[in-house]
Amino acid sequence: MTVLTPQRPDRTRRLKRTGRRLMHAALFAAVRGLAYAAGTGAGGALIWWITHR
Repeated sequence: MTVLTPQRPDRTRRLKRTGRRLMHAALFAAVRGLAYAAGTGAGGALIWWITHR
């Protein structure tokens, strides 16, 4: 009886997985940047509002 060896993932599957991981990392970085910018803007607006009221 022949024993089947596990197949290596083909090249396209690895590239798709790598691309998907890069896409998720880029999306995470974009959301993190937007949150940082919004927090900085809100903090600045709060300081401005306190000093000018």
